[in-house]
Amino acid sequence: MGKIKRMYARKKKIQRLSIYMGKALPSFVTHLIYLMPIFVARFLLLILFIRAKVWARNSVYFKEEVFGLSDLDITFYFSKKVSPFRKKQILIVVKSLRLVFPFVGEVLFYEEDVLSHFMAYGSSLELARDPLLLESFRVDKLNPLKKAFLLNWILNDYHRMKENPLLRKNKVRRFQQLASMKSISYIGAEDLLNGILKEFKIDDETQQIEWESLFSILNTFLFNRKVEKKSENDTLKSEPMITHHYLALCYPQIWMGSAIHLDLFEETLSTLKAFVENKPVLLDTFFEQVSWEIWGLYTHFFQFDLSSEVTLHLDHLEQMLNIFKEDSRSSFLKRGIYKLRLLGEGELL
Repeated sequence: MGKIKRMYARKKKIQRLSIYMGKALPSFVTHLIYLMPIFVARFLLLILFIRAKVWARNSVYFKEEVFGLSDLDITFYFSKKVSPFRKKQILIVVKSLRLVFPFVGEVLFYEEDVLSHFMAYGSSLELARDPLLLESFRVDKLNPLKKAFLLNWILNDYHRMKENPLLRKNKVRRFQQLASMKSISYIGAEDLLNGILKEFKIDDETQQIEWESLFSILNTFLFNRKVEKKSENDTLKSEPMITHHYLALCYPQIWMGSAIHLDLFEETLSTLKAFVENKPVLLDTFFEQVSWEIWGLYTHFFQFDLSSEVTLHLDHLEQMLNIFKEDSRSSFLKRGIYKLRLLGEGELL
């Protein structure tokens, strides 16, 4: 753990220096630097005779990046299914980009035919951060998955909001607009989490949710994970069952692994159904997060095979869905899990 903290400290020093340098450079210069990997990727694909569209999304697309702090997230879009040989070439291109440009962040790949099977599981709020994808693949209606969007926002930005919320002001403003939140300034990570949970419109009397407990549990979980860099196993091994209940519903995709490791998965599931009664907000959150996870797994399947680990993950997600009453939502999500299995086995038509 000490080695990880030292590496993190060195990274933060380099990052602070980069941010300082960025303030001295014109914005068009820093933006051009961020776009360089896009130009290189397009050139390399061209000489390899690979037809694809490549573009920036998220903060760089909206020209709101903070030099030295923001990553460049890239989208690759293919109108036809990519052969295994071509896929290897493309992944080598991406690996080369990461070696030369350390600020390259998440890289996602979409094959148009496969995308048609999974687009319905995506969040309209999240996909609004990639407008060129929505232009390339038109869809009539998408679920906003607002609760999942907000919880994954704070999951990704908690440590940055803890360190310097002023550097996140552009992103906070854009996310507030996306989620139709009241435009206010947040002074830190806890303040942002508080504002996010208010969007859930939790009524303690009718929904039987201890709002302060939920806030405290999520805040502690996020602090340990994002600031202290503790593993979920260390964080959850001595926590009471109510902590497991809330995390199983708010972050099931993260909670499952630790619960299985600590031999608490089955025990928690046996009490979760009763716990969630009269708590529709939390049940909605759980279903949204499963949909979010199906979409997230799909967007990364281009880069990995259906390993035994991923198969078990899908099995456990389905096991969680099975404890709740079968309805249109759970059936829809189970179909998505089934499609992921077919995709991993190369049998999705």
